[in-house]
Amino acid sequence: MFINDDFLEFFGSMMELEKQQRDLLKQISAEVVDQDIKDLLMRISMDEQRHVDLVQRIMELVAGVAEPDSSIGTKI
Repeated sequence: MFINDDFLEFFGSMMELEKQQRDLLKQISAEVVDQDIKDLLMRISMDEQRHVDLVQRIMELVAGVAEPDSSIGTKI
C-alpha cells in the first residue's frame, strides 16, 4: 500500500522529468533555424510546463496543502 510520502516521491521524480523535457526543448528550439520547427518545439515546451504545473498541483493535494479543484481536468 502506498502512503503520501511514496506518492510525493513518485510525483517529485515526474516533476523533474517534465522540467528536463521542457528545458531541453527550449534549448533545442534556440538552436533551430527553421521557424516552423522552432514554433513547434516551443509549443511542446509550453505543454511540458503545463504538465509541471499539474504535477505541482497534484503534489499539493497529496501533501494536504491545497483543496481539490473540480476544474483541474479542464485546464489541460
